Amino acid sequence: MTIQLTDHNTLLAIAAAKQTNSMASQPASLLAPVPNAIGLLPPGVFPATRQAIFALSVANVNLLLNHYTIVGVGIRIERQRQLARTIGVPSINTD
Repeated sequence: MTIQLTDHNTLLAIAAAKQTNSMASQPASLLAPVPNAIGLLPPGVFPATRQAIFALSVANVNLLLNHYTIVGVGIRIERQRQLARTIGVPSINTD
C-alpha cells in the first residue's frame, strides 16, 4: 500500500470545493472544480452545473474519474453518479 502525503493547502482546497458542491441541490446549481490529491485542478471538461454531470460522455466521465485516480465502474449513469459522489454532489437521480 502506497501512502501519498498531501499538503495542508491542497486538503483545504478539496474540502472547500466539496463543501460548495454539497449544496448543489438544483439542476442548475453551480459546481466548484475539485482538485485531485496532488492539488491539480480537473480538466476543462469538469461540469459547471449539477445537471451538466449527466451531459458528460463516458469518455469525459472516465477522464475525470481518472484525474481523481478512480476506476469507473458500470454503465454511463453509474459512472456519472460515481463522479458526483467523488466531487461532493449530494445523492442524485437523473435530473
